[in-house]
Amino acid sequence: MSKEENKVYVFKDLKDMLKSQISKEVIDNKYINECVREENENFKNVLVNLNRETKAKGIALFLYSEEDNKFKLRFKLGNISVIEEKYIIQLCEESKAKLIINKYIHKIIDIKETQWFKKYIENNNTDINKNCGTVRIYSIKDTNRLTGVLSIFYDKNINLQNINSNVIDYECEKLALLIKNKILTNKLREELVKRTLSESKLKSFLEIATDLWAIMDYKQQFKCVSPSVIDVTGWSNEKISTMDVFDMVHPDDRERAKKYIKFIKNAKGENSIAKVLCANGEYKIFQWNWSCIEEGKYVFLAAKDITEQKKLQQQKKELEEAIMIENFKNKFLANISHEFKTPLNVILATVQLIDKNSNDLKTDEIDLIKYIDGIKRNSYRLLRLINNLIDITKIDSGHYNLQLQNYNVVEIIEDIVMAVREYIKENTRDIIFDTSEEEIITALDESKIETIILNLLSNAIKYTNDDGIIEVSIKYSKDRKNILISIKDNGIGIDSKEINNIFQRFKYSNNILNRRCEGTGIGLSLVKSLVEMHGGKIIAKNNSLKGAEFIFSIPVRLTKGNTTNNKILESSIEKCNIEFSDIYFL
Repeated sequence: MSKEENKVYVFKDLKDMLKSQISKEVIDNKYINECVREENENFKNVLVNLNRETKAKGIALFLYSEEDNKFKLRFKLGNISVIEEKYIIQLCEESKAKLIINKYIHKIIDIKETQWFKKYIENNNTDINKNCGTVRIYSIKDTNRLTGVLSIFYDKNINLQNINSNVIDYECEKLALLIKNKILTNKLREELVKRTLSESKLKSFLEIATDLWAIMDYKQQFKCVSPSVIDVTGWSNEKISTMDVFDMVHPDDRERAKKYIKFIKNAKGENSIAKVLCANGEYKIFQWNWSCIEEGKYVFLAAKDITEQKKLQQQKKELEEAIMIENFKNKFLANISHEFKTPLNVILATVQLIDKNSNDLKTDEIDLIKYIDGIKRNSYRLLRLINNLIDITKIDSGHYNLQLQNYNVVEIIEDIVMAVREYIKENTRDIIFDTSEEEIITALDESKIETIILNLLSNAIKYTNDDGIIEVSIKYSKDRKNILISIKDNGIGIDSKEINNIFQRFKYSNNILNRRCEGTGIGLSLVKSLVEMHGGKIIAKNNSLKGAEFIFSIPVRLTKGNTTNNKILESSIEKCNIEFSDIYFL
């Protein structure tokens, strides 16, 4: 191998490797220590080679420290009793200038020998060059900058004329490259210390930060999570490290989260919201940002727990809705006063008329039955209104309880329909009852189901024209876990503007001129509440051809106790009188 090739080898052996590692950002203490070990080995090899070629008594290598402007002993080889292990040379500018200009000098100005060496000279009263040989100081330079000095100690018997100066020059050039590499290694070590310190500070900051953070790999596993994640979710470090990240996301948010995060270099996202599973089985709401790091191999997640914030927003929404309902109540009170006054005025007028004529007319000349019917009908209207108000008040206060027993719901609804058909037999409307099941036993409150059916039938009768048809049907849901009851008519249908609000309390048609019956807007709201108290749901829709349809469900379930026979027929006529009292044509 030529000298130039050897130079390139030495330089590439360390410097290029360090630069490569810097560019990859994978430097660690282990790698730095390996570089230092190789440097020391290379320095030792150069000094050993010099010692062999020059037959020197000893060699010492001093490296320049810019921090304190001194040359410090770095390597020592052979028998050099004149130099202590921690020997330091402090050169003046004149001496440094001489070393930069000349290849070597014979004596360093202000050199401080060991105490042993000084005593040796005093006792022997001799000259160092005559008794101990010769010391030559060679300069090691990087361009015109002095980076080190090489002290070679020759025995007094060595003829310096026979020393191959080219070998020394070449080895000094190699040392210059090695020193340059060492400077780079030291700087690299300093940067690593700074980076480690910065990472430590960052980690300490993240650990005490209120926000949550985690690092996820491309396998969707957590590589690292902050203590706040453990505190908020309740999962242990051991458990969370084995979990799939997206398995913790609520099913409603999971697919969106998977599509949102991309393992692509420099990819990032902000302000995504998802519900995250906690150890206690509950979900908390996180607002999170993410960013790809390490060339897209990992994703850094930073999140905030906004569960309480969402609760406050929900409470604010509920408060706003309460204020809106309060406004509806004010309108409702204005309407309800009319609803109270109208039947009361009719009752009073009828009573006054009977009272006025009772003394002058004979009993058989007065059609008291007509007046009595008027009194009874309007009394029923008042009773219905009062009953609904009482029920709504109890539901709002949480004091409205269901009396659940096991009934054959098919039989109950069929009896109600038959009673209503009998009640309206003199009118031209018809009610059809249809069922695919003869018996379906489930737990329900008999009187509340009766209220639901009568209210919906009353609603259908109000808005069905002469010769209209009302269909009542019962069937199982597809999974047979629920019972579906449908009440459908071929009347005028529901205004498309009102269909979404039809179950809201105090909502009623504003078209007073076209209203064929009275109402306060609480009947359907009461129906919805009663259905939901049974664990069911109710919807309203317009038929494709004509009329409207109400469909509600109740779950199939049993309560303790035997099946009870219904006794609705005994009171159905009276309840029909009450529920249908606000229909004018009856």
